[in-house]
Amino acid sequence: MTSQVNPDLRQLVRGTLEGKRVLITGAGRGLGRSYALHLARAGADVAVTDLSLHSFREYEAEAALMRGDTVVSELHDIGVQALGYEVDATDEEAMKGVVDSIQTAWGGLDVLVNNVGGGSYSQGLDTRPSTLPIRDLRDNFERNLVSTVIACQLAIPIMGSGASIINIGSQAGEAATEAMYSAYGSAKAAVAHYSRFLANELGPRGIRVNVVAPGYIATGRLSKVFAEVGEKSVENRIALGRIGTPEDCASAIEFLAGEGSRYITSQTLKVDGGSLNFATSRQ
Repeated sequence: MTSQVNPDLRQLVRGTLEGKRVLITGAGRGLGRSYALHLARAGADVAVTDLSLHSFREYEAEAALMRGDTVVSELHDIGVQALGYEVDATDEEAMKGVVDSIQTAWGGLDVLVNNVGGGSYSQGLDTRPSTLPIRDLRDNFERNLVSTVIACQLAIPIMGSGASIINIGSQAGEAATEAMYSAYGSAKAAVAHYSRFLANELGPRGIRVNVVAPGYIATGRLSKVFAEVGEKSVENRIALGRIGTPEDCASAIEFLAGEGSRYITSQTLKVDGGSLNFATSRQ
């Protein structure tokens, strides 16, 4: 899926990422969509992947946020070049097709945001570390770590000096605070450590690798969850006293994608309002 840039709109798009070519995985809805729109408003041309670019239809709150048929058409309306692909990010051949297509269309890539991931659990089963089903462990590592490694390995050959890789972690990967998230948290911790290894390797080539680890963020889907458990109880776990927004995370992505972070690599930026530090300080 592609969209042609509207020249009248394009000349109005100026920002910190003007001229950058960006690939964001898992961007059909939620945080990935927010990252795509935010970086486009900063001037970047954006390619997105998802299992389905209409995945937002699964959640009423997500669908209500949409201003186009897919995020690709929303990007087009901003005035940037946009490419969209419906693929499984754990499918190496499919992802190779995505990267080859981007290289053909744009000649290379400046920013990679590995947003594909999320937790998966066997309904009704105990997911504490001592009892979690091994199939859940494998699935969490496949969708979080393996998808990240595949995209990085394929994108690196078409990235040059000054490029930025941003892998998405989680507060669950930074601290073992809730036992039920042991599989997901372990996978996200692996993403962060893989990123440090990759940063060391790619540093001499001028390619930076960092991680953004979101905390409690009110996406369209999670807002309903927070309402069910009680927003106040969630806010009481956060030093800043409020649940984060997708824009809070997107601003961090923009920073790590741009020149302002040119001397930052091998780091994990926790966008959590201080929830991890606040929670652990009370234990």
